[in-house]
Amino acid sequence: MMKHIVLLSLTSAFLLAAGCQTVRVMDQNGKPVAWADVSATTQESGTVGIPVKTDLMGYATLPMSQEAPGTREWLEIRKQGYLPVRIVRPENATVKVQIMSGPELMRKNAQAE
Repeated sequence: MMKHIVLLSLTSAFLLAAGCQTVRVMDQNGKPVAWADVSATTQESGTVGIPVKTDLMGYATLPMSQEAPGTREWLEIRKQGYLPVRIVRPENATVKVQIMSGPELMRKNAQAE
C-alpha cells in the first residue's frame, strides 16, 4: 500500500511539473467511472478541448490552462447513462468530480416524492 501512495505522489508531482491537471471522476457511490469524456471549455473563445477518456480508475489527465489569467474555464464530464457535469475549472493539480447515473437520480427523485 505504501508503495502505491509513494508512486501516486511521485506521479502527481511529475504531472504538476509537466503542466498537467489530473481529474478523478467518481460516481455517487465513490466508485471510479471509467471511459468518461473530460474536456475543458473556455468562456472567452468558446473553445472546447478534445475530450480525454478516464482510465479504469477514473483518472484523466489534461494539460493545464494556456489561457490568460482570469479567463473563466469549465471542466465538462460526460458519459452515457450519467448526467453531464460542468464545473468552473479550478487551478488545482488534482480535481475530484462526482457524476450521478441517470437511474440513480430517478430513484432519489421518486423517494423524495
